[in-house]
Amino acid sequence: QECSTNNTNTNCIQCPPTLPIHHTATPTDLTGLCLPTSATTSGCPSNTYPSPSQANKCYSCHTDCLTCTNSDQSDCTSCSKTSVKALLVTSKQQDPQGVCMAACPTSHYKNGWLCLP
Repeated sequence: QECSTNNTNTNCIQCPPTLPIHHTATPTDLTGLCLPTSATTSGCPSNTYPSPSQANKCYSCHTDCLTCTNSDQSDCTSCSKTSVKALLVTSKQQDPQGVCMAACPTSHYKNGWLCLP
């Protein structure tokens, strides 16, 4: 089904030029939402990441992530502000990526919203 309006229809297989962003839960899902490019500055809405192989295709991040590079729990680049797991445990301060937790593990220290080794 091609979707011609931006609504809650999650059964879209194809998106028109006016709503070019196709958001599906996972890379194997065929159906999803159609969104305008103005819905986001990065091309994909919060809690989604762009497909590495398809233009205008977005997939859902893990539920703990606000932003991510992939769908795994360890692929968060920032944590959901509504989650109790608001601290990102990472090995690097520049371009951080890791797991969101409620508190830093004993091997890490808190630095803003990051837990660093």
